Amino acid sequence: MHYTFIGIAVVLFGIQFLFNDVYQKSNGSELKTTLVFSAGTGAVVAAAMFAANGFSLSVTWFSLAVGSLIAINNIAYLFCSMKALGKVNLSVYSVFAMLGGMFLPFVYGILFYEEGLSVGKVICCVLIGVSLFLNVQKGKQTGKVYYFFVFFLNGMMGVFAKFHQSFPDIAANSTDLLLLSGMVSFVISVIAMFAVKGKFKMPAQRSLLCIGGYGVVYGTANLLVLMSLIHLPASVQYPLITGGVIIVSTTISFLKKERLSVKNIAAVVLAFAAMIAVNF
Repeated sequence: MHYTFIGIAVVLFGIQFLFNDVYQKSNGSELKTTLVFSAGTGAVVAAAMFAANGFSLSVTWFSLAVGSLIAINNIAYLFCSMKALGKVNLSVYSVFAMLGGMFLPFVYGILFYEEGLSVGKVICCVLIGVSLFLNVQKGKQTGKVYYFFVFFLNGMMGVFAKFHQSFPDIAANSTDLLLLSGMVSFVISVIAMFAVKGKFKMPAQRSLLCIGGYGVVYGTANLLVLMSLIHLPASVQYPLITGGVIIVSTTISFLKKERLSVKNIAAVVLAFAAMIAVNF
C-alpha cells in the first residue's frame, strides 16, 4: 500500500512542477509574483487539508514549529524555482529539485536514524553527483546559484518531514502539519506583500488555475509522502520518488516539445539508475 502511495505521489509531483512552470512562463519570476503564488497555494493547501481533516485542526507546539519551518522553506523554494524555470526547461529543473529531494533526506536518514549505508546507496550518491554535473549549463553564475538553492531547499522539505514523523508522541497528524504549514505560508506571504514596493494585480484565470492546481497536488502528494514515511526509511523512499518524478517531468517536457539535450537525457538515465541502485 505504501509503495502505491509513493507511485501516486510521483505523478502528482510531476504535475506540480508543470503548474509551477506554466505560472512562471505567464507571470515572470519577480518577488511579488512569487509572493502571490505562495499566498494562493498556501491558502489552497490549508483549505484542502482542513477539508480532508474533517474540518478540524489539532495543534501542538512541535508541529506548529516544524510547519513554520516548512512554510519559510517553501516560500524560498518557490522564489528560486521561478528564477530557475526562467533559465532552464522543466526537465533540467526537475533533476535539480528532485535530486536535492532525494540526497538530503537520504543522508539525514543514514546519519541520524541508523538506516544503514550499503554499496547500492554509495553508488546512488555517485550517480547523483554525475547527474548534477551534466545538468550545470553554461551561463551566468547567478543562474547556477538558483539551481543549487532549488536542490537544497527541496531537500530540506524531506528532512523536515522525516524529523516531524519521527516524534509521533508530540506531533500532530500529517494532515494537521500540512494545514499549519499552508496557513503560515499564507500569512507570511501576505505580510511580505505589504512590505514589497509595487502594485499587485489579480492573476489571470490561467494563473489562478495553476495556483489552485499546484496547491491541491502539492498538499495531496506531500500527505502521501508523510504517511509513507512512518513505515518506510527515508533513504529508500526518497530515491524512489526522485527517479519517478524525473522520468515524469522529462516525459512532460517531451510532450511540450521542449528541447532536450543528450546531457539532459543522460542525467535522467543516471537518476533512474540511482533509484534502482539504492535498493541493493
